[in-house]
Amino acid sequence: MTRLWITLFLLLSCKQIYGQKAIEIVSFELVKNLIFVDVVINDTKESLHFMFDTGAGVTVVDSKISQKLKLNISDTISIGTAGKSIKSELSAQNQIRLGKNLILDSISIAILDLSHLSKYLKTNVDGIIGNEILQKLITETNVDTKEILFYSFKDFEYSRQGIAYELIGLESGHLGIPFEIVVRKGANPIRMIFKIDTGADNYFTFHNETVRNYDLLEKLPRLKSKQGFGADPTVSKNVAGKIFTAEFCGKTFKNVTTVFEIDPLNSLSKRLANGLVGQAVLLNFNITYNLNDGVAYFEKRK
Repeated sequence: MTRLWITLFLLLSCKQIYGQKAIEIVSFELVKNLIFVDVVINDTKESLHFMFDTGAGVTVVDSKISQKLKLNISDTISIGTAGKSIKSELSAQNQIRLGKNLILDSISIAILDLSHLSKYLKTNVDGIIGNEILQKLITETNVDTKEILFYSFKDFEYSRQGIAYELIGLESGHLGIPFEIVVRKGANPIRMIFKIDTGADNYFTFHNETVRNYDLLEKLPRLKSKQGFGADPTVSKNVAGKIFTAEFCGKTFKNVTTVFEIDPLNSLSKRLANGLVGQAVLLNFNITYNLNDGVAYFEKRK
């Protein structure tokens, strides 16, 4: 009888972990903590090197790649960046293929010069997949296997060992999660909301308003200048230092290197979150995004 219960337990455990079948599994590589996948656009055969960036609201292709692919320009679009809004040409009704069989139709693609990102990362950045893919499919980033797994929303049941967090809706479809921050030793903890930004390679960035409202730079030693840029090449000048602790999902990050926005350029953008959480934190978890239920599951890596 004991053996029977053990066998049943093991079978149920296996079903819990492996019961949900992915409709596609795509391998990825990490470049400076950032996730890159191979993407095929329209009827071409050439694979392109795309960054997976939940901080981007739209899919972006480098301007030179756009010319090579002869994408049809149908409109212009205004894209909000950390510093300002920029105008971009827009190509509508494109098809994107991930892996062998996953095809996404009717995708609009913004066209920008991404050469500054290629230079900074020392790898070809042909394009960026924005968070719109999370709206189309349940998406799991499994850092242990270096794979992105895609699931259908229909009849999905989460079957891994992560903790569910309700996603906080932000501007432009961005997503936030809560952290408990202790800025300096002996200070009171502060609950803050951070935008999930897989396109940032650092730990945290605090926005201008948060820096001012909480006097975050008070008594913080050894601040260093820190330049930053995103999808557009505009350079912002901020400072970097360390906060005492940041706690999330039962994990405490200590003496965390953090960027504090002080450049007036950054304050031009309206942000609902207190800041950004980047890949240096997010890579500690295998994450499953289920926007149908408005949750993400964070599984601490072993």
